[in-house]
Amino acid sequence: TYLDMDGERVLAAVRAVPGPGWRLVLLVPQEELLRAVAPIRYGTILAIGGMLILFAVLFAVATAGTSGRVGRLAEYMRSVARGDFTVRNLFTGRDEFGALNRHLNELVTARRDAEAALRDAERQHRELVENAPIGIFRTTWDGSINVLNQHGAALLGFRDVAHARAVLDDSVIPLYAEPMDRQAMLDDLTAGEVVTGLRLRWYRRGGEAIWVSLYARRTGTPDAPEVESFFLDVTDQVEDTLRLEQLATTDELTGVANRRHFMARLEDEAARAQRYGRPLSVLLLDADHFKAVNDTHGHAAGDELLRLLGDVIAEAVRAGCAVEPVA
Repeated sequence: TYLDMDGERVLAAVRAVPGPGWRLVLLVPQEELLRAVAPIRYGTILAIGGMLILFAVLFAVATAGTSGRVGRLAEYMRSVARGDFTVRNLFTGRDEFGALNRHLNELVTARRDAEAALRDAERQHRELVENAPIGIFRTTWDGSINVLNQHGAALLGFRDVAHARAVLDDSVIPLYAEPMDRQAMLDDLTAGEVVTGLRLRWYRRGGEAIWVSLYARRTGTPDAPEVESFFLDVTDQVEDTLRLEQLATTDELTGVANRRHFMARLEDEAARAQRYGRPLSVLLLDADHFKAVNDTHGHAAGDELLRLLGDVIAEAVRAGCAVEPVA
């Protein structure tokens, strides 16, 4: 407690001590007290100030170091986002920055390997498409050409892919001899089916009609569907099949139906007539004096006469009627 004594400010301290009602009183003039503690006070102030300055410097250094390391990691990540997959060992310590650096390196390495694998797969797929011994198309749903391989262009009579796309105006629609064939194929693909072994008539460059065997499937997305097609020129096979069918069902000399085919048709027509209650007619024509033609002009002339008779009769009857020579 401070007291005023004779105009002087004095610090008074009172404390009880052992004895009957004794008190210990300490009186110290304020000026003398200040002079006594001044060296201690100034030293304490200087020590505290120095510590604060030191803490501020250390904080600034630590903050600057952390900010710099964060900035380097951020720049690393930005370079990865730009497509630079170079591994960078920025920090090798065992602190959090070193752990982040190592983890980022692992991600970059995995991404780089995945990119390399994807490029290799794309290259192999491109080489497979370009060198495949079959024609390959990928088109939009409306027929615009996205992909055509070289072999496909050659099968269709074009010099190369660029020539085919230019002549076709980047569309497969002009290829179809029957445009409804493509719509039927799209209907099957829409129903979720994969089209296999579909035989179609297409036009080669110059208007020549060919037969192709087509495999097609739906690709792309629901909003942008595409059609991926593989095709082969099977014109020779189809023509051979038709030729064999014709030989198996027609008379070699006259070109009209042979007995086997005629009898099969007769059974079918008889069953149909019976089912629907309709009449059925069988007409037998005789070529008078045919033996005289053979005897007078030879069997070659007789054969020619039979061919002419077959042509005349085939043209005279309506479509669907069967004509057969009878010996």
